Amino acid sequence: MLEAGPFDKNEDSVLVPGAFFPVPYLWLPLPSVPQTALHGRSFNVPAGRVVGGGSVVNGMVFVRPGKGELRAWEDLGAKGWNWDALLPYYKKVGPLRQLASEHGNQP
Repeated sequence: MLEAGPFDKNEDSVLVPGAFFPVPYLWLPLPSVPQTALHGRSFNVPAGRVVGGGSVVNGMVFVRPGKGELRAWEDLGAKGWNWDALLPYYKKVGPLRQLASEHGNQP
């Protein structure tokens, strides 16, 4: 495989989870094509320009997919990739942090 960009220099921005400032290792600017659903607007797409690509600049962030997304995966043919089958593994990754009601959660 051939990757564009330098090797990272073991900075905190790529080694410490949450210390996310990978600007030296991003393609800038990298705008999307105009999006019909956004009334023709574009947005910047974060993409790694470093050996290791997006894995170097991902900020150590993980977001669980919702039940609907997993249902869609299974509907597309990924048998066994549903909420009930995957929930035990999501729980092993770490606890789900519930937002307080003042942050917009509705009961």
